[in-house]
Amino acid sequence: MTASNLSSAKALLRSKAAVSDALATRRAHAAQLGEILGAIDAAHDQVAVVAAMADGARVLRALNAVVGGAERAARVADALRERVAEVEDVAAVLGEIGVEGARVDEGEVEEELEELERAQRVERERAEREVRRAEDERKAAEVKRMLAELDEVERKRREALAKDEVKANQEEKEPPEVKETESQPIQITLPERPAVSAESKVEDDQHEKEAIPAS
Repeated sequence: MTASNLSSAKALLRSKAAVSDALATRRAHAAQLGEILGAIDAAHDQVAVVAAMADGARVLRALNAVVGGAERAARVADALRERVAEVEDVAAVLGEIGVEGARVDEGEVEEELEELERAQRVERERAEREVRRAEDERKAAEVKRMLAELDEVERKRREALAKDEVKANQEEKEPPEVKETESQPIQITLPERPAVSAESKVEDDQHEKEAIPAS
């Protein structure tokens, strides 16, 4: 390595060290700034919390002033319980009056109950009549259908009997059919005689003459 290269390398190393130191310093400053910003944010949050607490304390102070403190609240609660007790007493008295009125009108209640029972009984009897009427109509329709079927069967039976009677009468009036056999002539086939010549006929005549004796 020459002297010039050696000096250049040293310069580069020194520059690298300086840059590393500067980078480390900046990183330290950045971390410090981050801490400061975090502290600022925390302070803002604390301010908001304190302000909210102050507002809450002010509102509670105003409300407590309206309420008048624990003693006044106790007095109001006692007065409220007394008013509620008075209302309950009045309701009890009114309830007793209602019971007495109901006892006085016991007869009317009995009459109304009897009227309801009578209406229910009438309605029940009407429903039973409707059921019986429907059942009677159904039975009547069934009987009518059966009678119609019986009439139809009887009509068909009578028609069959009438047809049989007419047929029997017709058979009695008509004479019994006799099957006539046509007489056909009896044909007898005779054997044909052989043709006789003139000479044979003459000879036959002579034989017949010789066979006849002289008288």
